[in-house]
Amino acid sequence: MTLFRNILFLASMILCGLSLSAQVQQASLEHDGVTRQYRYYVPSVNDNSEDVPLIFVLHGLGDSGQGMVQGSGFNAIADTANFIAVYPDALASFGGTAWNSGTPLNTTVDDQGFFQAILDELGATYKIDPERIFSCGFSMGGIMSHRLACEWNDVIKAVASQSGCMANTVLESCDPGRSVAVLHIHGTDDATVAYDGTPLFGLSSVEQTIDFWAENNACDTPESSVLEDSANDGFTIDFDDYGGCEDSQPVNLYTVNGMGHIWMNSSHDVSTSVEMWRFFSSLEEAEEPIVDPPLSIESSSKQQFVLYPNPAIENVGYQSKLSGNIDVAIYGPEGQLIRQYHALPAKGQLSLTSLPAGVYQLQFSQGLETWSNILVKQ
Repeated sequence: MTLFRNILFLASMILCGLSLSAQVQQASLEHDGVTRQYRYYVPSVNDNSEDVPLIFVLHGLGDSGQGMVQGSGFNAIADTANFIAVYPDALASFGGTAWNSGTPLNTTVDDQGFFQAILDELGATYKIDPERIFSCGFSMGGIMSHRLACEWNDVIKAVASQSGCMANTVLESCDPGRSVAVLHIHGTDDATVAYDGTPLFGLSSVEQTIDFWAENNACDTPESSVLEDSANDGFTIDFDDYGGCEDSQPVNLYTVNGMGHIWMNSSHDVSTSVEMWRFFSSLEEAEEPIVDPPLSIESSSKQQFVLYPNPAIENVGYQSKLSGNIDVAIYGPEGQLIRQYHALPAKGQLSLTSLPAGVYQLQFSQGLETWSNILVKQ
């Protein structure tokens, strides 16, 4: 028991340090004759001793990088997964900020060159893994990410979009030259970027977008499932997993029935940011697991279970590298058993709503093997 308490004390001290020392940094650079702004977040667990992933998080029309800092929740995931999150600002167009994403707005701005300049600037200070650079975004940020998958995939490994389909001009000319892993999340009741297409802004439908990437990646017919409806948010989610793709670059689609133009968080059945990071970090060539908590107790040298996000608020996701069902037990600060689950799937979520804030130990078991992870409930 003393060892367990010492570990909890260490976990608390380190996590307190995380909250105090890791801050969003604001920066600017000159590109194409214009001063461009961006923000970035380097978690304090990053000691710059090894190459880490980097994610561009692109805002929607009229928004800013700061809006995505506040609304996406990526910084909390970065604290456990150890990646750099970058939040660029688009330039103003017709009174609002807009990316050169293939829509009629800001058609001459060199945003791709701006992103490369950010990489060059950050790469001069931080170790960045060139094989784990990703782009994601909301609305027009998602539209822009799809364009980057077409035109900048020598740098970007994979993209993810929430509520942003491919622009028709991009779709018509897109020739990636390779398979690109793509995740797309979209609400059926989206009145801003319609699920069935938005001709006024020259946007394709979700079906057209996904069909393009599935064909480009030579994927098999998707495996379809309905996710557990546990959040009581009024939405249900259909999940299409296009497997068997060329070079193991999958295409995933989350269709959120009844949802409008929003970024999902921990109050929904899935969190957009968590699912995006889950997708990015699960790709075959990624060296890191989906979320690698900086604090863990392991019964073997190879970590088999990961938690995300950590710290967590209402729900915590878990995923096993093993096949088959697992047992999960949650222990409190004094080592007392609080909850126990049997024969759970290898990937899922646990509700934390009735647990007070604090530090817990999650124990995962399969047969005679046991692994443990520290979880912080905020």
